[in-house]
Amino acid sequence: MAKSTEANIILEWSHNIVKYVRDTFDAEPTTQQATALLLFQELVWAKIHVYKNQAPTDREKELSAKFGMSVMSGVGTGKGAMGSWCIIWFLTCFPYPKIAVTSPSAKQMAITLWSELAKWHQRSKLKDWFVWNSEKFFFKEQEGKQWFAATRTANTRNSPDEQAETLAGLHEEFLLIVADEASGIPDPVFRPLESTLTQMCNLCLLFFNPTRGKGYAYDTHFRDSGDWLPVHWNAEESTNVTKESIYRLEKKYGRDSNTFRIRVLGIPPSTTENTVIPWEWIQDAIDRDGELESLEDDQLLYSLDVGAGGDDSSLLKRRGPIVYPLECVNYNDSNMLTDWAVRQALAGEPKEFLLDNIGVGWGVEGNLRERLKHTDIRVVGVNVAQSAYNPHRFFRLRDELWWRARDTFERGVISLPNDPLLAGDLNAPRYDETGGKIKVETKKEMKARGIESPNRADSFIMTEVYEGGAILRKLYSPLHKKNKPKSTRSWKTV
Repeated sequence: MAKSTEANIILEWSHNIVKYVRDTFDAEPTTQQATALLLFQELVWAKIHVYKNQAPTDREKELSAKFGMSVMSGVGTGKGAMGSWCIIWFLTCFPYPKIAVTSPSAKQMAITLWSELAKWHQRSKLKDWFVWNSEKFFFKEQEGKQWFAATRTANTRNSPDEQAETLAGLHEEFLLIVADEASGIPDPVFRPLESTLTQMCNLCLLFFNPTRGKGYAYDTHFRDSGDWLPVHWNAEESTNVTKESIYRLEKKYGRDSNTFRIRVLGIPPSTTENTVIPWEWIQDAIDRDGELESLEDDQLLYSLDVGAGGDDSSLLKRRGPIVYPLECVNYNDSNMLTDWAVRQALAGEPKEFLLDNIGVGWGVEGNLRERLKHTDIRVVGVNVAQSAYNPHRFFRLRDELWWRARDTFERGVISLPNDPLLAGDLNAPRYDETGGKIKVETKKEMKARGIESPNRADSFIMTEVYEGGAILRKLYSPLHKKNKPKSTRSWKTV
């Protein structure tokens, strides 16, 4: 197209971001996305008009003082798409912009917003204008030296001062900072914003699922909302999210659960005093493998919770403090489940293979033990209905294992995969304390308040029968007190 025509089109797009999305991506934003896009556009132009003193309105003066926009949302509503559209729009419509894109980790960045950006770049009619690589997205004519978006992530192992350097030193007339999954980004990363956002059109765009009830991202919608343009998306109101997926979460966890609040309603978790494992402890444990390491004497454990009545069977793998991604199957036939479990065991060769031997699990345990008897894998049946090993503190083994899990999370010595269903299961049960003894809510009691069986969590708590390779029974048996196996991992007994 002719240069003058091209300039006129870009000028039109700069004042109509929704038209830009439709024209360049052949995409139709949802109502939530369109509303937020127009607010973001209004924020950009408010800062420009106030800086240039172009007769700004009272509304523009109010907006220009804000750090930016913060989108708090349920899951699947299209935050990644909107973030990508805003990045490409900003690079298309304004001269020599600089965009910093940050996320809780480089790994998370690669699988979330940055990969989403690559997808929309491929779909763009302006694809040939830009170049995307694993670290930078830039205007081709400038060869990545100016006019670009680049990734910047903090190392959680670094000190707060080192984390604060993540977004420091950014200066440009048109500067945009995009934070994806902002609730998981360390607070010190945001510390330099006030001294960074000082020129004509400098602003932030935050996206997050409210997985925490505190922190910088949380405050943009509550304590510090006056400094931001807060936008809230309820997944129930999004055409991107199916009614069936919402119903499944409601049926499994209940509308009052933190899982439903965060993933559907897009609101922060609530704090229930008698929750066995608080939500914040679970969130702190996700992807903590960068901070924790397995030791040489940590044995690889497999733990299988056998599903019944149509429930999934969940296989969890753990080595010391590291929990690996779960694998779940749904077999009505115990022989098919046994075949699958044998294949998993032979492939991974765990030291111990734990499984619950209540109900249908009893048959699977026997079959599995027979099939693996000529290997070095020991099959261990766990009956959580039996008496606790510490009967002065707990009613049943199930209560004891849940409480040991609570202690593990409280001490911060566990790393979980980013599995929302596992997190929801771990946060589901409540407890009572009667006469100094702990009783964790039974599955029947959970079902009475509309909560399904926490199968993934059950496969985790079974691994708590071990400590440094020692069966829990040995910890309380008088026969083993003097010869208790030593572990290099500290443990506070329950």
